[in-house]
Amino acid sequence: MKHLVLVGGGHAHLAVLKAFAKQTAPKLRLTLITPSPTQTYSGMLPGWLAGHYSLEDCQIHLRPLVAAAMGELILDHMTSLDADQQVLETASGRVISYDLLSINTGSETAFPDFAKNDKFLTIRPLEGLIKAWPEILKQAQQPRYQLAVLGGGAAGLELAFAMQYAFQQQALTAKVHLVAPELLSDHVPAVQKQVYKHLNASGIKWHTSRAQFAQNHLLLETGETLQVQKVFAATGAKAPAWLASSGLALDLEGYLQVNAQHQSLSHPSIFAAGDVCARPEPEFGRSGVHAVYAGKVLAHNLPAYFNQEPLLSYYPKKRSLYLLATGSKEAIASWGRFSVSGAWVWLWKNYIDQSFMQQYRLSIHGLAASEQKL
Repeated sequence: MKHLVLVGGGHAHLAVLKAFAKQTAPKLRLTLITPSPTQTYSGMLPGWLAGHYSLEDCQIHLRPLVAAAMGELILDHMTSLDADQQVLETASGRVISYDLLSINTGSETAFPDFAKNDKFLTIRPLEGLIKAWPEILKQAQQPRYQLAVLGGGAAGLELAFAMQYAFQQQALTAKVHLVAPELLSDHVPAVQKQVYKHLNASGIKWHTSRAQFAQNHLLLETGETLQVQKVFAATGAKAPAWLASSGLALDLEGYLQVNAQHQSLSHPSIFAAGDVCARPEPEFGRSGVHAVYAGKVLAHNLPAYFNQEPLLSYYPKKRSLYLLATGSKEAIASWGRFSVSGAWVWLWKNYIDQSFMQQYRLSIHGLAASEQKL
């Protein structure tokens, strides 16, 4: 039986597992390689930080999904790939060959120069943030506690909003600083105006500057210093390091190049979705929206490639809906040049998020039965 290996338990591969679970007689041996038995949904994590959700609300259990798909789960992560030889190696030293490979590992955080400082944390992998947050809430009870978030993209904004709201809800005097030269630079002015309004109301201090770490504090380009206890980086993404030696066709930034079928341009037996890959269309940015839609395409194309059947294509829409949580149960909606905000937008976002999660949750009975198979 041919071997299909899924690397990474991201949004797209959830759709693949769901599709394979519907097969009564699978024609491919399936293996999922991912570091954690749970997949944390990044769209709901700011809500957990703010106290709106439990951690369980934000996580999908992969074991029952893999069992339902009659596959094997390997808790590990890929460290190298030889695309020509169709073999990969994991962090534990395990060497795995494949006939068909799909990659949904995401990107890596582009670290600032001072990333090795013990006050510094990145938002990815999410497990590090999840582990650190309860201790930060305890430390934030100390007088004059301050933390900084670096980065003015959606991830940095949602992180800052959620943390500031959590401090306020616990009646803490702790302060959140947002350090970024500009905010949501890839969005239209109407969206940025909404963000400014919510920032002003939140109590977050925005510094329109870049920063360096010097003598145990943040030194801004303006000359201002920030005495902070923690620094979170949401400073953008970079391609995973292992791609450089993989033999795959890559773009100028080092990301895996794929076509509209999300198939490698150089190795047709390799597919990819999410932030690990790149396409030339300007509408194809680094967004979970594309990973979700591409997952449906992968769910069809992986078995279709094996069966030599026509492949489906995914074409990004010219406009995508973005919903940005602002700490409290309010959110900002962005669609093209249109933007609104309010409590009803948060309810809309919550409905979308809960609906996404629900489709990958098995019943308690089904979960228990599936767990016994692994």
